[in-house]
Amino acid sequence: MQDLRRKQIVSLEKQYQNLQFVRETLEQTPIFQYDEDDIPRLVITHEPEFAQTLGSLHPEVFLFSKAVDAKRAKYQHRFFRETIRQKSGSLVFTVRQILEMGTDDLHERYNLEQLALTSIVYRLSDEVPIDSVSAEERRTLTDEYKKDAIKKMTITQLIDVIMSRPTVIIKKAENAAHLCSNKVEMDPLTNLTFCRDQQITTAKGVVLGSMALVQRVAETTLMRFVFNKLRIPIVGEIDPSTGGKLEGGDFLPGGKKICFIGVGLRTNMTAIEYMLKNDLFGTDYVCVVKDTLDLHPDRMHLDTVFGLLDKENVIMSDDVIGPTSDRRRLVWEYRRVPVGAKPVGGTEVIGHYELSQQDVEFSEYLKARGYHVISIPARLQLILGVNVLNLGKGNVCCTNEETARIIIADGHFKGSIYVVPFDEITAMNGGVHCATFVVRHPPETQFSVIPASHTPGTPIITSAASPSFAEAMRRGSIPARYPDLIDDE
Repeated sequence: MQDLRRKQIVSLEKQYQNLQFVRETLEQTPIFQYDEDDIPRLVITHEPEFAQTLGSLHPEVFLFSKAVDAKRAKYQHRFFRETIRQKSGSLVFTVRQILEMGTDDLHERYNLEQLALTSIVYRLSDEVPIDSVSAEERRTLTDEYKKDAIKKMTITQLIDVIMSRPTVIIKKAENAAHLCSNKVEMDPLTNLTFCRDQQITTAKGVVLGSMALVQRVAETTLMRFVFNKLRIPIVGEIDPSTGGKLEGGDFLPGGKKICFIGVGLRTNMTAIEYMLKNDLFGTDYVCVVKDTLDLHPDRMHLDTVFGLLDKENVIMSDDVIGPTSDRRRLVWEYRRVPVGAKPVGGTEVIGHYELSQQDVEFSEYLKARGYHVISIPARLQLILGVNVLNLGKGNVCCTNEETARIIIADGHFKGSIYVVPFDEITAMNGGVHCATFVVRHPPETQFSVIPASHTPGTPIITSAASPSFAEAMRRGSIPARYPDLIDDE
């Protein structure tokens, strides 16, 4: 692993900060994700910043496992992002970079101001009766007053407001007629580092989720803004008023034929039934992996106990494997059928799918489908050792060297494993899979290569005929795109 204490400078290509350029590049092919083993074309992450520092004030209530060293977390995240770029050729942006994009255009700045406007609350203290506030003072509590303040803010200030979500508590000064404040409460987006959970990306496209915990509900609003800014279509959305809960850590695509989705602490059947009825999965089979016996926060999402290495090999935490495990997961498989098809032998039909199998132990189901299951010790699962990020075509990013060595020693997986330092991020209770929103190339266009003759400002055409990523790296035609490893303190 690389020594992150060494400062490194990565060259910057200006066109990748050009909003129109990024939009045109993304518009070349539909936005979807067939398979974890396809090559990423877009990765969105969130670098830890002040809102995440607040999580260290009381790790448990902010869903952290322990307090975090913010500087080390930044370095680890930057090295992680550069690893994704170098090993996949993907566009990689942080949420902050996307919010900053194009804001020299007043229209884009105005949109950002509107998001900031909804993030600020003015609230009278309970000890101040509303009838004691004059008409002029009431004006300072309005959105119009708030807008005047926001117009003066820099882009950095606006984004800081969006991330921290402040509430200004206003009261009357003692022995004075004017209003004052010495208290600002915050509702920070402390867990935004885990950019996968607010939505899932299926073979049909992006489906906005509904977060299960109050600490994370507001994150979906921000990610909706991000998608709208990049003009990424939202093909479906779970309405929180229906009781549906859907989080991205429970979803893993396995190809055009099958996808996997967990049900347990964070995702429920109400959301899955909505997706089945509206054909939002887009695969021939939907494998619903039910956690009804365990329901522990250490294994809150499916991707904390299960990962896809390639089209033939998967990893699983050993404590959820086997029909006698008291943490076992059970599969309910849904098979696509023609719309309006009648149930066969009492089989349940939901929209485009019928229930084809139920209560099958998960590891046995995977083996029956032809997967080789590599068992990872539960003690490694507890430090997110099973939570890996597939960079496509047998390239895997992992945060735990022992996990990586177990996979290699097993002998079935023939790909490459890149171990990155990530312990300050996993202390926030998520791994590399959790930390990434990913859109992948379709199987027929699997390489994103920047030719030496490429004209800045024009979209990059992806093609199956393009040279391999490794060959392009040797030719020097895939540039490093952002100065992410510069010490900015």
